[in-house]
Amino acid sequence: MIVGQLSDQDVEVRKRAGSISQRKPVLDAHASRDVALGSDKQNSVNQDGSIYHLNLLPEDLALLFGANYAVQVPLFLVVFVGIALGLILGFAWEWAREHKHRAAAVSGTRAVAKLERELAVMKDSTSMPKDEILAL
Repeated sequence: MIVGQLSDQDVEVRKRAGSISQRKPVLDAHASRDVALGSDKQNSVNQDGSIYHLNLLPEDLALLFGANYAVQVPLFLVVFVGIALGLILGFAWEWAREHKHRAAAVSGTRAVAKLERELAVMKDSTSMPKDEILAL
């Protein structure tokens, strides 16, 4: 045995103790992309790598909640759905943020309409002559 190398027995003891990690080798770029998305299923990737296995929750949380929802979708669908959800959330956020401006505009419009009605009533009452003789 060469100095610095471990015997098979030492390797087994260290594996049981947890000092040597048991990593799965990454075979190709498709598998690494699949592993990065949280899936160990290498059969979910097509030849061109366009199909992805997406989990709603990480595996540990899925076991905790007792439900694991997963779907296999093409990459372009993931991108377009992400963009669409971002736009919808952005529009909803802006609509909620601008509520105070819309409320101020409505109250201003009501105040202007009320003042115009008062002005119309005042014009009608002052347009008649004050002298009864002149009114005849």
